Amino acid sequence: MDAIGFTDEDLEANLEGSLSDSQQNWLKRERAWWIYRIVLALIAFTAGCGFVLVNRLRDIDIYSIIIGFCIFTGIFVFAAASKWLRFNADLRDGIEIAEGRIKLDIRDEAQERSRYRIIIEHVTLKIDKEVFLAFKNGDPYAIYYLPHTKNILSAVWLR
Repeated sequence: MDAIGFTDEDLEANLEGSLSDSQQNWLKRERAWWIYRIVLALIAFTAGCGFVLVNRLRDIDIYSIIIGFCIFTGIFVFAAASKWLRFNADLRDGIEIAEGRIKLDIRDEAQERSRYRIIIEHVTLKIDKEVFLAFKNGDPYAIYYLPHTKNILSAVWLR
């Protein structure tokens, strides 16, 4: 419970197939945070374009700078909107459960970082080290998670 960060009330709601009030509030805050990021990116884009156009810097192709702003902002807004849509879908669709024996997996990546994952019933969930260490490889669990963002809500050891 401590590693994942859920309460008895959260688990009770998840066992009934729904989100607890605190889980719904967390999802709504996360969803709102992605909207704030989109708005901030669009404000920064507008300010950057305005600065370039007002100052009309010599020896610089203004249109290239604005196109660069457009590309960078477009990529960021697309990624943020994708996250927002996933959180929105999780609020709409609710939770899913995966039951079975858990497989712990570590993927070594560049810059001496590792990615921790659990695999259960053909579902792969990326987790942090603390959550990774809370599970025992090969033991049966019921994992309650959000299907679109792949966030673990709660877990029950089935032994």
